[in-house]
Order: sequence, then structure tokens, then C-alpha cells
Amino acid sequence: MGYCKICDKRWKSLSECHCSGCCQHFKSNSAFDKHRFGTGEKRRCLNSEEMIDRKMVFLPEKGYWIGSSMPEGLR
Repeated sequence: MGYCKICDKRWKSLSECHCSGCCQHFKSNSAFDKHRFGTGEKRRCLNSEEMIDRKMVFLPEKGYWIGSSMPEGLR
């Protein structure tokens, strides 16, 4: 089980990731990696608008971001 001391978020899944920099929560490592931008000292977290621009989707019922929405035919 994971726990963030900053925002008090708790999770049970080992596949989920939580960013201690921005306290956003992600379904997978790849979604977490997608929310980071830049290199070196200029590396930073994307804000919600920037993540949406990158086709990431927030699922409020789950409380986390996913890397992209599932195509209509696969839902």
C-alpha cells in the first residue's frame, strides 16, 4: 500500500504511481512518465491542461490519470 505524506492520498495497487512533486496520481508508470517534461534542471511536472493537451485523461471515479483514452471500438 502506498501513502503520500504531503496530500494524504492512499492506494493499494502496485501498478499505480503517485508524484511527490505535484501530488497527481497515475494508473501506470508510463502515465507518470508522460506527465514529466524537459531534461535536467528544467525537468518538471505538466499541469492538468498540459496533460489533457497530451491526450491524457483523468478518471475522477478512480482518482487517477491514464496515458490516453481507449479507442471507441475497444471500450
